Amino acid sequence: MQARSLIFFAVLINLLLSYLMLLYNQPINIDGILYLHAATAYLQQGFHGALNIYPWPFYSVLIAKISTLLNISLLNTGFILNSVFTSVLIIFFILTLKTFGNTPKTLLWGAAVILLCPELNHDRYNILRDIPYYGLFITSLWCYIRFLQTEKISYGVAWQVVLIFAALFRVEGIVFLVITPFITPIITKKLGDFLKLSWLSILLFLCAVICFRHALNFGRLPDIIAYMNVHQFFGSFQEKIVGLKPYLGIVGQDSAEIFLIGGLLGILIIAFITTFGIFSSLLLGYGLYKKLLPENKSAQLGLLVYISINILILCVFMSHMLFMNWRYIFPLALVCLLLLPEILAKLNKLWIGFVYLIYIAISSFGQFGPSNAYLVDAGEWIANNTPAATTIYTPDVSVAFYAQRSEVSDQKKADYSIIVSRIHAPTPLPQNTSPVVSFHNHRGDTAYIFKSKP
Repeated sequence: MQARSLIFFAVLINLLLSYLMLLYNQPINIDGILYLHAATAYLQQGFHGALNIYPWPFYSVLIAKISTLLNISLLNTGFILNSVFTSVLIIFFILTLKTFGNTPKTLLWGAAVILLCPELNHDRYNILRDIPYYGLFITSLWCYIRFLQTEKISYGVAWQVVLIFAALFRVEGIVFLVITPFITPIITKKLGDFLKLSWLSILLFLCAVICFRHALNFGRLPDIIAYMNVHQFFGSFQEKIVGLKPYLGIVGQDSAEIFLIGGLLGILIIAFITTFGIFSSLLLGYGLYKKLLPENKSAQLGLLVYISINILILCVFMSHMLFMNWRYIFPLALVCLLLLPEILAKLNKLWIGFVYLIYIAISSFGQFGPSNAYLVDAGEWIANNTPAATTIYTPDVSVAFYAQRSEVSDQKKADYSIIVSRIHAPTPLPQNTSPVVSFHNHRGDTAYIFKSKP
């Protein structure tokens, strides 16, 4: 199968999977609700209104603009953008594999691996700025490898443009824009590569600083600048070592640095294996041991640069925050995932590859925990069965979002109260009154809807 045909069918399957995952009818994530509130604020109050709700509101602005253009709800716009950007991710995942010089068989394995990726499929019904970032991130990797292979300035410009857009979703894109042009001339031994990969970024940065006095204080930029400050980084790290010493006792205090560094490395390794998957990690380890790596030198360098910068970002973040979220790991996991198709294609025992695909398919689409669809049902009941002027009281953010009604903080002043009681954390219910309707899952978690007395 040719690469174009494979990409076409992979995108169709991706769109189908996006639709099927929505049939689970699960509530979107809390961050997604925040982004949609920021999109609403943008439509009502402009950019500053969105900025007041979320400090990096570009995804919310995009959702608002597309929603207005297509005349559909903000929520459905978010789902459409998910489908678009996951399609972008899949297209350039396969194209990046093609830059390795891989065979059609390897590309087919690659399409299967990315389409069945559990971490990607678990978020298909969420509204996340991570998903656009993932798509643009892999696109930038393709541009970078093509630049290394061809030395064409057009790929250097495309790389910058893609990462500038990626940075509008997650500020890590700025780190790649800053660091990559310095690393590239070292590995290619061509000083001109620095300007080829940075001139547009430098020009836009100077324009921003000149035209907007407080450009560097905008949104998340102060955090990035602070994280990249070497003196501040080591100062913060030393403070954490001092804070750790009292917990190590007299004997262990002299090894506080080793304890902290070892603990952070342990967190990083465990977070990577958890995100990447144990089976995938074993396959990756086997491939590295057997040296089943891309033979194209430019592709090897591109992957090495992206892996190194991702690890640097993660280490700096952990050193400041002392924790790791799987979504921060996922860009690194995506780059490593590019190595698996070739490993799978070269396995002597084909059944191992099929077992792997079955395993990740079950991980992607098997629903092992209780459903939260009852929260959506409760909110939509309010939205469909009460006047627009109805006021509600509910402590649950998801129910409030789907109810689409004004909230009040005093339960006695609300027209309706929606109380969510979970089996592991029961909530007291109003006395001497019965719910109008209730919704529950198979575990017994229930959303009760009460109408206030006239």
